[in-house]
Amino acid sequence: MRLVFNAIQLRPRMAGVRTLAGGLLQGIQNAAGESKNELELIVVTTALGQDALEQAGVDIGQLSRNHRLVLLPSWCARSGAALMTTIVVLPIISAWFRATAILSYDYMSPIFSTAKRITVVTDLRLQELRKIKLRPFPVLIRSICNLANSRFADSVIAISEHSAAEFTSVYGNHGGNVAAIPLGVHPKERRTVSPSPGQIATIGTTHLHKRFATLVQAAAILAERGLVFQVHHYGFDGDQDSELKRLVVDEGLEGQFHFHGHVDAKTLDLALQSASIYVATSEYEGFGLTPAEAASHGVTVVASDIPAHRAAVPSADFFPVGDCKALATVLGRCLDNQQHSPPERSAIRSWTNVGQEYIDLIDSTMADVS
Repeated sequence: MRLVFNAIQLRPRMAGVRTLAGGLLQGIQNAAGESKNELELIVVTTALGQDALEQAGVDIGQLSRNHRLVLLPSWCARSGAALMTTIVVLPIISAWFRATAILSYDYMSPIFSTAKRITVVTDLRLQELRKIKLRPFPVLIRSICNLANSRFADSVIAISEHSAAEFTSVYGNHGGNVAAIPLGVHPKERRTVSPSPGQIATIGTTHLHKRFATLVQAAAILAERGLVFQVHHYGFDGDQDSELKRLVVDEGLEGQFHFHGHVDAKTLDLALQSASIYVATSEYEGFGLTPAEAASHGVTVVASDIPAHRAAVPSADFFPVGDCKALATVLGRCLDNQQHSPPERSAIRSWTNVGQEYIDLIDSTMADVS
């Protein structure tokens, strides 16, 4: 079987998608190697995508030796260009290599192709499609293409049962070919550093839907109660960066709330190991990967009550989205309990397990066609 892995639009700043693409790509490679599947991967991306995959831990040298890496010009990764390249160029590449299937995520899937199309659905894209009337013209065009892809894909993979049910209710069940396959994490060794009491970590670009202001407001409540803690934020600067930093100053939390910006994977791994609590405050998410990564380290996870978080870490302590008082209550309880009952490492599946499920689904799709 020849599988085209569509990573045309991938860029280093797409942190969540980068982790998804890198993890899934490695998982499929590992699963194919362990089970001796006759699988040839054809990864189609750009130099920007290659950098992003390397940041996600993919061994590009090994990938090039064992499979095929097709590099397109970097301008192909831009939103409009990525869409047109996916629609026009990707089917030609798949036909040239006689691919049996194309795996795409984030709805960037070709509308027409001789290969069977497997599309990965995330909660984030479902959210965008629900708001299609509020979108400006360029995104409207993309959403129309997304809608076409969602209707004509041969199989659809959702990252949670909730996403699968919502997708099916809107677009139908594609003849029963809608499957829910949760995401995975890379296997974690035992902590190399001890968690520090009161250390709270959070990760993500400072965009509005991430709702980091809820954590700042909850931290202010904890500070008023006299609790000892330090909050560390890691991630790119987004559209709410200045407002968040101003809020930290206004709440008098300069010594307790720290912004570290974007850091490399090794630094982030050590940051999660040293944390005693991880907080995810988003209004909606495509994946819920960072809470899963934190849980795999044995960190207590506190998360907003959204489907992506419940699918990623069912054992987390949940609070209503945007409710800073509820978050402060949960964090206060966690800070009190951390001295008595350290969390156990979460038994979250590895990317290799996830990769095998993808291979099995693609095999069954091909068998149904035959």
